[in-house]
Amino acid sequence: MNGGYIFHESPGRPTDSAAWNDQCSCCSNLHQTTFFDEVQAFFGQRPVYLEVWNGNVLLGGVKLYVYQPKRCRFLLKPFGGYVLQAGEAISCGGGLKDDVIAALNNNTEALLRKLRPMFFRAYGYYDHPGLLMAPARSKTADTFEFGNAWIDLNRDEASLWDGIHEHHRRQIRKAENAGLALTDDGDDASLNRLLAETYGLNPQQQPNPAFVSHFFRCMAAVRMARIFVVSEGTKPLSAACVTTFGTSAAYAFGGNTRNNAGASHYLHWKVACILRKEGFMRYYLGQVSVNAAENDKFGAGISPFKRRFGVCETVNYRKTYIFKPVSAGIWNQLTRLTGKR
Repeated sequence: MNGGYIFHESPGRPTDSAAWNDQCSCCSNLHQTTFFDEVQAFFGQRPVYLEVWNGNVLLGGVKLYVYQPKRCRFLLKPFGGYVLQAGEAISCGGGLKDDVIAALNNNTEALLRKLRPMFFRAYGYYDHPGLLMAPARSKTADTFEFGNAWIDLNRDEASLWDGIHEHHRRQIRKAENAGLALTDDGDDASLNRLLAETYGLNPQQQPNPAFVSHFFRCMAAVRMARIFVVSEGTKPLSAACVTTFGTSAAYAFGGNTRNNAGASHYLHWKVACILRKEGFMRYYLGQVSVNAAENDKFGAGISPFKRRFGVCETVNYRKTYIFKPVSAGIWNQLTRLTGKR
């Protein structure tokens, strides 16, 4: 590489796991840590770390997940698997230089040429879409834009409250008056029961319960996840799995029983207050719609609910670069039928 940089391609583990995770912590990027590899192993994905060094100093890099079929290999070999970037490339101290990003893109393309996958997908989770790899060579590309919404916790509780929509404030007061209580020691079984109730009319859209449990247990094992539960007496009404890493926290999964007590509003308000006291700077609520014309549950229901907490937003995207359109089309149909990826 130019500029005295040294590039490493490290399958399985980075050259220096501690240095890599320190970089991830600096930019609060949980998805790019080594800790997240156990989560993605659920899908049979293995990590490949593309690292940029200057002498013995890690400047940054990007982790890609590679999936190659193991079962029925003879039948599935023509598909060629896929490659995924989950979370933006990492760099401590204000971002990667343009020449380093270009080099990472070049090395991503070299890996893709070697692996010959059906597609490459880059998925932004935070607020730096410029740190998603963008290989130049693909037959087609499919882009889904969304907003990443987060509550700015770098202010006092009164300012947090002032930023909340009046409707949400009424719901929170209602929950307080009803005596609802929040705990942070919920389990994945309780969360999955509430998820099943939330998606009762659309069970095909419910997150895979086995994956939800796997996700929580992997993250809780390294003390990076909690399940917050709001209850009325002994009855759970609302629950959320929240991850914490660096200076940020993120809402991962949530479920509710049908209620008029303001349980979900109260849950996120109380979680935000707890996280602020613990020193976190942001509480990511996840995706919101950027298309005002969307009138589905995402655009007309979930997005306004999140925005009424007075969130900040950054437009990000999930982009899929397709190299084998026919194989990718068949693969997508199979994953829809089986519910697996």
